[in-house]
Amino acid sequence: MDTDGTTITVAWQREDGAASRIQTSSSTDGGDTWSTPVTISRSGQDAGSPVVFTDGTILTLAWTRLDGSNLRVQSSSSLDNGATWLSPVTHSRAGLPARNAHIVGYEGAASIGWALGDDNTGFTTQVSSFPATPSSSTGPVVSRLAGSDRYETAVAIASRFGSKVGVVYLATGSNYPDALSAAAAAAHQGGPLLLTPPTSLPRAVRDELQRLDPELVVIVVGTSVVSSAVKSQVEAALPGATVRRDAGADRYETSRIIAQRGFTGDDISGAYVATGANFPDALSASAAAGKQGVPVVLVDGSASGLDSATRALFTRLGTTRATIAGGTAVVSVGIQQDLVRRFGATNVDRRAGSDRYATSVAINGAAFESATSGTVYLATGQGFADALAGAALAGINGAPLLVVPRNCVPGDALSVVDEVKAARVTLLGGTAVPVSYT
Repeated sequence: MDTDGTTITVAWQREDGAASRIQTSSSTDGGDTWSTPVTISRSGQDAGSPVVFTDGTILTLAWTRLDGSNLRVQSSSSLDNGATWLSPVTHSRAGLPARNAHIVGYEGAASIGWALGDDNTGFTTQVSSFPATPSSSTGPVVSRLAGSDRYETAVAIASRFGSKVGVVYLATGSNYPDALSAAAAAAHQGGPLLLTPPTSLPRAVRDELQRLDPELVVIVVGTSVVSSAVKSQVEAALPGATVRRDAGADRYETSRIIAQRGFTGDDISGAYVATGANFPDALSASAAAGKQGVPVVLVDGSASGLDSATRALFTRLGTTRATIAGGTAVVSVGIQQDLVRRFGATNVDRRAGSDRYATSVAINGAAFESATSGTVYLATGQGFADALAGAALAGINGAPLLVVPRNCVPGDALSVVDEVKAARVTLLGGTAVPVSYT
């Protein structure tokens, strides 16, 4: 454990079923509450004996891990109080065991020392020094926000919000249609999005709701999807909060209700229009919409034109321009023509690529000239849950959220990371999903 007088940081080892891993967590309120634990050491390599050091600017964690034959000394550093970490660096050489790692810091540098050798060869004290402010010139710092399942991953994402938020959106973790418009609305109002199973509120979600202590909780589906029992559990956990439902007869009416209530009282000049038949395009648009303070409105993309209810919504919101998320196969030419007739050709854009991943790049590449928070978020494009929760955080932080394949990041997505000059890449979801940055 170490502290800089403001933040307390602790580290420990835990078993993941195959190997010991190093985890860390921090507190900024004297230990009353703690950040979601972050796993630092790599899987498949037994690690232990962590030590922590901070000089008030950089947080450094060192430990020993087994390379198959001997213990080696590794370290990682964080510039944001443990929210994100550099990739581990191995300090001790192979061939002899290392032990008793410790850290000494001074202005401009930090040093890790350890004993190298064994009872047969004798022991040698070795030291490795490195800059107190690590360089990110070799690429962005990569970290992961994840829990044991989609519900706890959403909690890990929500943990990046402070307490006393104005609103929390609560959506089903079982299916996507009714929730796709919620992330942009949550971001617009400065709150996170949490997930719940249909019939019972998980304890981790309840605890996070109590920590967030919102004035309003919006359940974005009807009782057939998130039961009255869940609503009652939310009300019991937050007796001082208002709990309401934003739900319609189908996904499209629900989307319109979320947009109307979530953006009421604001002069909303723009909107993203996305299909309600699938999730990737709407989720890719959500962070961009959150940054711009505009809704994501779902439509029946196969229809020959824009429906009257959506036209009426645009009138109520004062919408004067629209961006279509996805190609003509998902949002028809007829809908685009109706939008052009309504707003004018110069006020209607279509952002699309050859697949969901290229569409995500097209949407985010156009919406972000820079990452305001210095971060780009990546989520799998093969599931909705992690991207849904992450889009609210990305939107409020002014950061792109790209959906990517599970085992790689396409080259054009890497180009977005470079173009917005992101210092950090945050993977959403655990390694079981998995998303990797390679």
